[in-house]
Amino acid sequence: MDRKSRLLQTYLRLAQDLKKSNPLLVLALGMVPLCLVIFHLEQKSIQIQAWTKKISDLEEKATLSENSKATRDTVWQSAKQSNPHYLSEVVETLPLLTPELSRVQALARQYPSNSALQERLSFLQGEKNKIRFIQQAQRSGSFFQETEYKMQNTVQMNEDDLKKFLAAVETDSKDRPLLIIKEFELKKLKEKADETVYNVQAELIKRSS
Repeated sequence: MDRKSRLLQTYLRLAQDLKKSNPLLVLALGMVPLCLVIFHLEQKSIQIQAWTKKISDLEEKATLSENSKATRDTVWQSAKQSNPHYLSEVVETLPLLTPELSRVQALARQYPSNSALQERLSFLQGEKNKIRFIQQAQRSGSFFQETEYKMQNTVQMNEDDLKKFLAAVETDSKDRPLLIIKEFELKKLKEKADETVYNVQAELIKRSS
């Protein structure tokens, strides 16, 4: 009798002895291979789920990358076609505090000797309350040129002026270059029944091809 046969007979005798002495133990031992199979299948399932998630993440990243590239290309195409004088021709020509200017003009004509009215009128009509940007720094990138601008002086705006200023800087337009607000300071100066006036200071970054 060879070695394998002897081992098989020994195993069978042991199983019969255990069956006679403790059948529950035999049943428990018989469940061990099934448990091992189930454990192995669960591990495989976990691995498959992990790989499926990795593939899904990679597909999502690829889609986002393609969309980002398409968006970037669209932005740069728009920047190439934008007006290089947009800041001076559009943003800097925005009128400020027009309702107050009309009131002060009327009052100044009525009371020409009132120095406070004349001083306010001079401020509203003069360069001190005009949006003027000065260049701060300039950098060249691989695909664009980046220029930083800062308001030459703080200006006064009402709420309507603020909306028009932010729209001119941020709203999509074929004439507008890529503008980014770097810093924006807003401080309430005075408030009346029909108008609130703010001190405004801003720094912009312009990117162009």
